[in-house]
Amino acid sequence: MDAKPAESFTRIKQLMSHRPAKAPVHPALRHARRVVVAIIGGTVFVIGILLIVLPGPAFVVIPAGLAILAIEFEWSRRWLGRVRAWVRLGRRRLAPRRPSRAESSPDTP
Repeated sequence: MDAKPAESFTRIKQLMSHRPAKAPVHPALRHARRVVVAIIGGTVFVIGILLIVLPGPAFVVIPAGLAILAIEFEWSRRWLGRVRAWVRLGRRRLAPRRPSRAESSPDTP
């Protein structure tokens, strides 16, 4: 195998990006799916909001509701992106800081 790993990964991504054409869907079915996603995702999202004041894992349920809504709605995709950015920022802030070599040296008095 003479290809570099990055090139192989790029080639695999290109092969996987080709998807077969979808069969046309009747507009009424498309609308029905959108309504079902809105009801289910909205319900999960509202439950997550309620869990902020009630005992429960609101920080898990709210993004789950947004992810369900993101299946059909662009605004939810944007909100979900913001939530992901906040989570990354929080992880960086909460992550333990690694001591530098000078700080971790055992022979320093």
